[in-house]
Amino acid sequence: IPFVIFGQANGSIKGTIIDSENGEAVFGATIVVRSEKKFAKTDFDGKYSLDLPPGDYEVEYQMYGYGPQKKKVTITPGK
Repeated sequence: IPFVIFGQANGSIKGTIIDSENGEAVFGATIVVRSEKKFAKTDFDGKYSLDLPPGDYEVEYQMYGYGPQKKKVTITPGK
């Protein structure tokens, strides 16, 4: 008898942090999802990616010299 396992596929938050004053990528910024105890850092191009299960999250962006920014996001399976 075949069986099927159902599960929730993860989604992800991806983006690029850019300085609004000079248009340059922000290297080393921290992206935090406190409810999941997960974080990511931006690379030299200001890019980041964070895999999370589907749900609603508050994402915080932090960088020394900049005020923290918060944004609410919804992740759907596989998106």
